[in-house]
Amino acid sequence: MTGLVGDSRRFRSSSKGNLMRLCLLCASLAVFLGLAGCEPESLRDGPEMVKVSGTLTLDGEPVAGAHIRFSPEGKGPAAFAETDTRGRYQLRTFDPGDGAIPGKYRISVTKEVTEGVVEFESQQEREEYLKKNGRPTRKTTNALPQKFGNPETSDLAAEISLAGSKRVDLELTSK
Repeated sequence: MTGLVGDSRRFRSSSKGNLMRLCLLCASLAVFLGLAGCEPESLRDGPEMVKVSGTLTLDGEPVAGAHIRFSPEGKGPAAFAETDTRGRYQLRTFDPGDGAIPGKYRISVTKEVTEGVVEFESQQEREEYLKKNGRPTRKTTNALPQKFGNPETSDLAAEISLAGSKRVDLELTSK
């Protein structure tokens, strides 16, 4: 019997050691993974980025909810932005606010407006409407002059450089 008790203690002692090693390994792994995301931007892989921001106006008034696309003249990814309520935007290519890769860009701007949207107070009201009228017809249009929706016709362009201005204001006219 004493042989079994001795073996049992050794097993308990050994399993406590294994559990402590496992906890230490998990804690070390958590710290390592946490620090892996804390490297400076300059050490990240990929092209150097330039933070670019600006304001979009139409006839001098800020345009909210517009979609802006900077399309590179050469190869490479486009940069995008959506304007806030004051017409301000900040470009992103890979991550929010990361900017654009230096180069020459043609720019397009759209603001989609959906017409024919019907809102209901309750599910019952919605069902009654659908029985009586069928599905409502929705039409999506660009609220800005059509020419700005195409980078080839917009006459909007910018050159982004590491040394140049980081601000690109877009002033559109409806005429």
